[in-house]
Amino acid sequence: MQGILQGHTDVPLNERGVEQAGQLREAFKGVGINAFHASDLARARHTAEIVASVHGKAVTGHVELRERNLGIHQGKPKPESVDTALDDPSVEPVESVRQRFHKTMVEIARSHEGETVLVVAHSGSMRRFLLSEELLERDSDEFMTALKNGSYVEIDWDGSKFHLVGVGSIDEASEAEPE
Repeated sequence: MQGILQGHTDVPLNERGVEQAGQLREAFKGVGINAFHASDLARARHTAEIVASVHGKAVTGHVELRERNLGIHQGKPKPESVDTALDDPSVEPVESVRQRFHKTMVEIARSHEGETVLVVAHSGSMRRFLLSEELLERDSDEFMTALKNGSYVEIDWDGSKFHLVGVGSIDEASEAEPE
């Protein structure tokens, strides 16, 4: 849905998304992942289900991991000025997105102390989380990589704070595989 403001619009994962999820499944098949969590929106949940399938695990969905609610603009073509649309009072405030995402990430981390967990969310909500936790700087190469579909961010939880371990993408993972 290129050129469409998605937000909470519950659209299925497209063909390219299914392909990317399959690549993530292959990249993470040797990783001992204990639990899978995702936004409850179909595009994120399906991605997590594809990756979880090789691990024989179910996916727990979370409304709080959704992308920003874009109010009356959801599912509509991007206007010339996206910033003007995002100032609309029907659009969820950025701070609300940050708070609900952070709260859920902390709950997931606390419920899986010492375990490896895969969380599948959306770039906008993840971007707000990474910035608010001061895990990435807005202008860094890692931040730009973390915004792409098929990218992943590895973070660690020390019981009170998140720490960045690394950022990667399926494109990098496939380039690193021996031929």
